Amino acid sequence: MDHDDYATVHGCNTGATPDGTDVVAMATNRRTSQLVHDGDEVRVIKIPRTYDEAMAGPDREKWAEACQTEIDAHMRVGTWRLLSMKQAMVNSKKKVVGSTWTFDIKRNADGTVARYKARLCAQGFSQIENIDYINTYSNTCRHTTLRMLFAVAAAMGLRLTSCDVVTAYLYGFIEDNITILMRQPRGFEKYSDDGEPMICHLVRSIYGLRQSGARWEARLTQRLIEIGFARSPHDPCLYKITRDGELLLCCVYVDDLAFASSSDKLRAEIMDELCQEFKIKDTGPLTWMLNTKVCQDLEAGTVSISQKLFIDDTVASFFPEGLPKEKKRLVPCDDSIAEVAPLAEGEMIDPRYRKGVGKLVWLVSITRPDVAYTLSLLSRHCQAAGARHMVHLLQAISYVGHTSHYKITYSKSNTAKLWKLLEANSSFKGEVFDYLSMVCLADSSHGGERAMAGYIHYLFGGPIAWRAYRSAVTSLSSCEDEYMNTSTATVETLSLRGEAEFMGINVDTPTMTFCDNKSAVQLADGNSSSKRMKHIATRIAFLREQIAAKAITMLHISAAGQLADIFTKYLTANIFHAIRNYMIG
Repeated sequence: MDHDDYATVHGCNTGATPDGTDVVAMATNRRTSQLVHDGDEVRVIKIPRTYDEAMAGPDREKWAEACQTEIDAHMRVGTWRLLSMKQAMVNSKKKVVGSTWTFDIKRNADGTVARYKARLCAQGFSQIENIDYINTYSNTCRHTTLRMLFAVAAAMGLRLTSCDVVTAYLYGFIEDNITILMRQPRGFEKYSDDGEPMICHLVRSIYGLRQSGARWEARLTQRLIEIGFARSPHDPCLYKITRDGELLLCCVYVDDLAFASSSDKLRAEIMDELCQEFKIKDTGPLTWMLNTKVCQDLEAGTVSISQKLFIDDTVASFFPEGLPKEKKRLVPCDDSIAEVAPLAEGEMIDPRYRKGVGKLVWLVSITRPDVAYTLSLLSRHCQAAGARHMVHLLQAISYVGHTSHYKITYSKSNTAKLWKLLEANSSFKGEVFDYLSMVCLADSSHGGERAMAGYIHYLFGGPIAWRAYRSAVTSLSSCEDEYMNTSTATVETLSLRGEAEFMGINVDTPTMTFCDNKSAVQLADGNSSSKRMKHIATRIAFLREQIAAKAITMLHISAAGQLADIFTKYLTANIFHAIRNYMIG
């Protein structure tokens, strides 16, 4: 979904945007400039905040063309009917919703200008619940689902492609028995015969209305099911269809559709059927999605994802004079980060801190599991952070800047590399599993109040899901810490196994779950018991049930092979880099 769409869709359930800020923040703080790459130079283009500002600026012709394109789209689908003020008041006593323009610069994967974009938005903040709207919830594809799609595509040789639904929200219809009146768009006003201004009676949803996301999702889902798609029960934005033995998987992220298909013919058929209902821009091979570069090599059987452009933009905003010189052994944090005290009275708040943490949130959620531990600690000070906290944030941003070229890669060779590590440090035997077997590593760091914990799932040699978090309760032993974290990881495992099965992966064999605490592994055995664990009996029963159902198998792994250690504590450079090499590179 485009950045300006995040700024105007109030009903979206997504917490963070590709810019690393939350949806509410973007609705009130639009981007004022955009960095664009022009050869070896990087320049700044100012983004107008109003229609009048756009028409008075140096790029007014380009903005005017973008506005006209947007109006043409509304005229094509019939978003509204024009009524005179008298007609509008007769039909409804409701307050007229305002309208506004938002502007943005769309960029290609290399940072060059793709197009100037204008979006007409309703000012939905004035809508009243149960009068102007009912349901506002809309789904977006989970990042774990997207990464699993990439891993499956690499393993099964499915071709990754994409398309974009043009002005997607305009295809949703306003609910029955709901009337919404909107002021005409600035610069394109029309008047009645007696010279009175006219009012837009909305027939279709429009960007900015609270229910627009939900109305568009309902329309798209209806069409996909009509075509013959099945919807995943584990992620409502994942669909699949099979025809004549060919398979096509589809992930929906608002108005962006990512396909993984075994047949170009089937993909063409689906596109034709979708185009009968929507205006779609076929973007061909999937190379760019959610500010993430996607590279597929069908011959080599690999798919890689990276966020170099986003990282470069982040670094430029925090280090305008360039990155500091790289340290001999670069790491995202030092051992003092966990001891940073909250902001004291009299210390100045640095307004850049929350923005920087937001950008790290977006990185960690997609391609950078190596920064998850650092982010977890930095996030604790978002309410109030000063110069002491900025030191650690800048170190993390400097680290990702120096490693911006790193990427997650799904490949058979990476699977063999991971298998070798597991075999050397546990009783795992890779020869009894195929290359599409999923494994999980879970770890917890006992000590102090509410210890750090984390886990990571691998598929086809690359991480597909991970988490670094602070335990919700204070445990009484390291065994309890490890066991409860493994239970949390197993909840994610069950969801991932369901998605994997939906995509066509054989999940008859249990998911190997590795823990470096022997007591926790023994406790998972249904024949053992511990009087000291009575207070977590439900957790014990849950994990044992999943083992009995052969959803998972719990194995002990030595500390040398515990990759989840990177989520639980500060690690020296040598250990950190050794673990990182199994995640990104």
